[in-house]
Amino acid sequence: MPRRRPSPTRFALLLILALLSAAAWPLSNAPATAQDEPRFIFRAPVCNLSGARLTCSAGRAFSRRINNDDQRVVDFAVSADGGWVAFRTEAGQVVLASVYREAMAVIDNDAFAPANLEAGRPSIAWSPDGVGLAYVTAWGFSLALPLPDGTANRITVSDRLYTDLRFSPGGTRLAAGDVRGSWTIFTLGATDGIRDSLTWTGTITTPSGLAWLDDNSLITAPYTGGLARTNIAGAGAETRLESAWNTPGGRYIHLTSTFAGPVRALLTGLDPAVGVPIEIQGDGSVAALSERALDARAVWTANGIYLVYITNGTPIMIEPGSGLEDALPLQNVSRFAWAGTENVEASALQLDADLYFLQPDADAVQQVWRLRGDGAQPVTQATRLNADVLDFAVSPDRQQLAVTSGGRLFTAPIQELAPGASPTSTPAFRASSPEPFGVEGIPGSYLLATIRRDEGSQPAWRADGRQVAFVDSDGVYLVTITGQAEAPPAMQIAPHPQGGELVRPQFSPDRGALLLEGPPAADGTRPFSATPVLPDSVLPAGLPVNALDATWGLSALFSVQRPDRVTWTLVAADASGARELVRSPWPIVSVAPLGGGPGLEGQSALFLRNVGWSFGPTVVQLCLTTADPQRPDVRSAPTILEQAILSPGGAFAAGLVRGDDGTMDRLVILDLQNGRRVAIRDADAVSGVRWVR
Repeated sequence: MPRRRPSPTRFALLLILALLSAAAWPLSNAPATAQDEPRFIFRAPVCNLSGARLTCSAGRAFSRRINNDDQRVVDFAVSADGGWVAFRTEAGQVVLASVYREAMAVIDNDAFAPANLEAGRPSIAWSPDGVGLAYVTAWGFSLALPLPDGTANRITVSDRLYTDLRFSPGGTRLAAGDVRGSWTIFTLGATDGIRDSLTWTGTITTPSGLAWLDDNSLITAPYTGGLARTNIAGAGAETRLESAWNTPGGRYIHLTSTFAGPVRALLTGLDPAVGVPIEIQGDGSVAALSERALDARAVWTANGIYLVYITNGTPIMIEPGSGLEDALPLQNVSRFAWAGTENVEASALQLDADLYFLQPDADAVQQVWRLRGDGAQPVTQATRLNADVLDFAVSPDRQQLAVTSGGRLFTAPIQELAPGASPTSTPAFRASSPEPFGVEGIPGSYLLATIRRDEGSQPAWRADGRQVAFVDSDGVYLVTITGQAEAPPAMQIAPHPQGGELVRPQFSPDRGALLLEGPPAADGTRPFSATPVLPDSVLPAGLPVNALDATWGLSALFSVQRPDRVTWTLVAADASGARELVRSPWPIVSVAPLGGGPGLEGQSALFLRNVGWSFGPTVVQLCLTTADPQRPDVRSAPTILEQAILSPGGAFAAGLVRGDDGTMDRLVILDLQNGRRVAIRDADAVSGVRWVR
């Protein structure tokens, strides 16, 4: 029979009794036990302010000062992905800076902090979606939203003196606390999916602590005791605050939101110097996270994962479940923050396609790995070679891989590769016509060519599986897979241009053409051209074209172009001509062509655009092309995801986040239908990610 959870009032009384008995227990400012290894594992950079010096660290190998000598930092906030920090200076500047490289941009030169700003109290907040920045000023507060040209759309509210700013988990609301302890709730408005306004929603006049439960509800803890939930009802101009419930009893402090949903806080009793960490559910029920009383100075960090307090300039981290403490190896710190992680972890996931990628095995040899889209298996190893796989391609029937390894390009069955023997010398296919043979120790393998290019051959399969295109040191080649003992030599179809290389060959779905990508120009674009590989090939119009990227659809070529410095366009082209599908002031970062009817009028595509700061984390948003190139159909909320690649069906995006050592190589899947991010277990040193349907 399930146990009934005590009511908040009864629970508070029980904890007060426990706190009375614990009052004699001395809280130590030092670690409970000496540790050779740190107890706390940070999956994102930790940043701290010492004097006017802002420093961020990741793992044991990386630590960097962020601000310049002439920038005296007074406060900062870390982005949700941990890769960026926003800080404010004594001179009134608000600055965005990269944690990992020496680069920064000023977004406000007139943002002086209030004269009574408390040391160590946050006065700047970064929205969890990476879009909005809010900061307290001497005249109220400002909300900065990114514009496509890299500048800020600043919205100023100056009706009172504000001291605290808290974004809702989805970034659609902002709670602003004032000097009297009351809270004003604002809603961020959007035009065509781009946040560009701030409107008043309502005010909670009772002096309280506050934390968001979700984007439409929040929990408050009145200073006089008890808890309350307030919901946001209505839409547009009719949005209003409605009380859901109020419960008396207990004094709750340091409320914070969590990625999982429940609000966390400390419950204090007769001794206000100590508190018990608790979790508050949406129905008002309260549960203790630990039976140990903690120092009431401790505030939550990393969205409720840990607690931290600073004593004598040293941050003390507390694990809320056990109450164990560790002193971090930092001194003279006045402010400490850790972004934490918003990723749910999973071993398998149902997707609309399979994912393949490169990752080292237990012997540090880079292999091909697969995450099946049916969700039936965790990440599995698809190759077992004794030399690094430099690149790969999956056959159209998804039974074979073409891999570059040990100076050779060969095919082999997926998940049937045995450990290979030492590499053996093989004849050059292009010099003559020797008998082809498999690679020693790899059953079912079929040698295609030796490769002189150190960077890999970037193989690509034709849609019928009969040919593989690849890149070598002197150009692009085609090799035919006959399945016979005799195979024709590889044939060069395009030499490299002077001063550069052709890369990333792509076969068209009708097998008739091969798309080739040239060396980059100064503006970041590349020349794309196509060459016929079948006698009846019909090439798209407008080629060659300078574009940022290009990919084949079922009956057209889709390219992302930059006709000027302020516009990104998505263009579909076939033999009859070209049609502009999207004209966007925001960068287009990934495209998934959809199956359309014949002709350019039937072409459509899903695409991701970056609606964040031009200098800041990549904030992707899913859109669908429409009849009006200026008005795409917005399909998702903004979400931080670096190196995002849209799945073939457009329901997911695969990207990378930083691991424990700060390296951007941990695989994350973004569900674009609900905004959930899932970190895939056993995919922690990933490169070469690609979707295969």
